[in-house]
Amino acid sequence: SKERLRLVEANRRRVRRLIRHAKKAGLKTIYHTYELAMPYGFEKAYPELYSPPIKEYRSDRTPEQRQRELCVARPEVREALSQKVAEICRAFPDLDGFMYTNNESATLTQVWHRCEHCRHIPFSRMMKLLHDAMKEGLRRSGRPVRLFVRCWGTHEHELQYHGQYKKRVDFGVHEIEEKKWLPDRVRAFKPARLHFKPSRDIPPFIRSVKGEDTAFVYKATWADVNLHHPLNPWIGKYKGHDQVCELSFERCIGWPRTFLVMGKEMQRRAKLCARRGVNGLCLVPTNWGRQGLTPITARPSTWPLHEVNFYLFAALAKDPNADLQAVTEKYLRRRFGKKLPAELARLLLDAEDIAADAYNVRGIHAGGQSLDGFYYTLLRYGPMFPRWETRVRPTPANLKRIFKEKDQNIARAQKALEKIERFKNKIPAKAYNEFKECFSRLLDMARTSAAGQKYCLYLWAFKDGYLKPTMGELDRFQKIVESLRRDRRRS
Repeated sequence: SKERLRLVEANRRRVRRLIRHAKKAGLKTIYHTYELAMPYGFEKAYPELYSPPIKEYRSDRTPEQRQRELCVARPEVREALSQKVAEICRAFPDLDGFMYTNNESATLTQVWHRCEHCRHIPFSRMMKLLHDAMKEGLRRSGRPVRLFVRCWGTHEHELQYHGQYKKRVDFGVHEIEEKKWLPDRVRAFKPARLHFKPSRDIPPFIRSVKGEDTAFVYKATWADVNLHHPLNPWIGKYKGHDQVCELSFERCIGWPRTFLVMGKEMQRRAKLCARRGVNGLCLVPTNWGRQGLTPITARPSTWPLHEVNFYLFAALAKDPNADLQAVTEKYLRRRFGKKLPAELARLLLDAEDIAADAYNVRGIHAGGQSLDGFYYTLLRYGPMFPRWETRVRPTPANLKRIFKEKDQNIARAQKALEKIERFKNKIPAKAYNEFKECFSRLLDMARTSAAGQKYCLYLWAFKDGYLKPTMGELDRFQKIVESLRRDRRRS
């Protein structure tokens, strides 16, 4: 429609303005598509380009089993993608790079989707087919644009690509109406060739692009964003290509619900990248693609003290062994116009430990507002640790230990806030107010996370019989529910 075309052109003008702004600042610009997806309405105009899933999974029972995806094994699909890439590069002639992702959330060109066209094609070959379609689009554009592969979605642990579905069925998640497709998926995708396996599928893809001027971008974290977890085992494994590693503090967009300073964690990641021969670091201060969708409080220009993450990253990009204490003290002097006590810089850097212990349960990232979501998060991050199921299973002994650790973390956050109070008359009022606000939010975060995790662990314990729903246990559970409601209202 004319209105849609008008909106498309308005968005293109906005992107061109951003590119000009970046060029003026001396920066190069890369267009990141995420997973390749065609424009709205494409599925109606070209329904023949969409393919239903493998016959074993195809069904009208659930939306998941009715979905139709673009299969890159089909030449006509690759042609459509190449045309779109060429169009993008011609629309933005000043681009320096073009970046795509093998898998994100659009569920359109996932190279490990399986239909009757691709069920027998190795995943490494599917990755190469998509890659070649991107290269062909760049060639047709006639522009000197470099190709970047963002490895998002390919760097999970291997249980994530199939085994976690079976574990969720064993846990009973399929009894939830929206998840009743799970057993069918477990049965349909049981053969190894039907699910992605990083150790089997990534190396041949890397070999297939040997000698090409392709750069690879990946997260420092294994799976998605986390704190104090094992780092991405694929860091430095794309030899012969430029490699860029993302250091993300995108959780900061949650301000004021979250407060996160992560200098020590970024330094751990930067040092590993240096040891592995990674060519450069990339900063991710907010979720990719979220800049125009988040509230004003999520924009870095409005951040209070967690703005220090930018300065810590800049120092680490120059020197992975940078003195974080010195960088933080210098930042505080710049922000507030005078030198502040060194203890405040230490408090700011140590806030990371409180945040990590809020997000994690016995070291394992555990979130989600429902038991299903909580268990899924554990499945995504737990296998990174030895004997992880034993560590988090809600036995009475484990619950006692976990609850004690959560209460201790809340007390630690409270103690940090009390330390700040002692500086009230010794530092500028602006500094005191910012420190108090940020560490109050950190305390709220510790409380809210603890209440939510205790709530889910109690549900799990009741479900699997680790606890009996006696009046005493139900009373303790009710107090957790009340605490969760109160903390969520406060946050």
